[in-house]
Amino acid sequence: MVQIEASRPRSSSSLETFLDELIGEMAADDDSPFSALAAAGRAVRGTPWAGYRNGRNRIATMAASYLHWLKPGASWTFSGALSVEGRRPLVWGGDGHSLVDLLDVAGEAQALVGPTFHASANLGIIAGVRLLRLTAPATSLLYTSPSTHQRLSETPFWFEGER
Repeated sequence: MVQIEASRPRSSSSLETFLDELIGEMAADDDSPFSALAAAGRAVRGTPWAGYRNGRNRIATMAASYLHWLKPGASWTFSGALSVEGRRPLVWGGDGHSLVDLLDVAGEAQALVGPTFHASANLGIIAGVRLLRLTAPATSLLYTSPSTHQRLSETPFWFEGER
């Protein structure tokens, strides 16, 4: 039982907050998915995550998944992050509008879609908020309003293979 507990975070929301920061920094630096393990290793140093047996590997896997399959294609530019109830959704600009990525690990980020739309009101035209389920990317959603969504893979904002 101790081994199982050692590989899990105490709070899934802290994992999402940690990923917001790590992936935001990697996106700003235009890092490759291949650098995720090293970046995760540096990021966990001195944090509670350093004590989790598989923490660095979990974080690196989710960061690499985002950077490889979910990050917007080359025509999009990373514009920074919003501040939404302690989270940092990632903002991308392209084709005259913005796209906001809300990372979801524990299935609780869906409650932040409305506040994310509200926080992004000053960005101009919003193409949508992508609720990105990093542990199951194929189930990710695109919200075009706080109450309207569809499967991300059925939209033009599913960027798999556009590297």
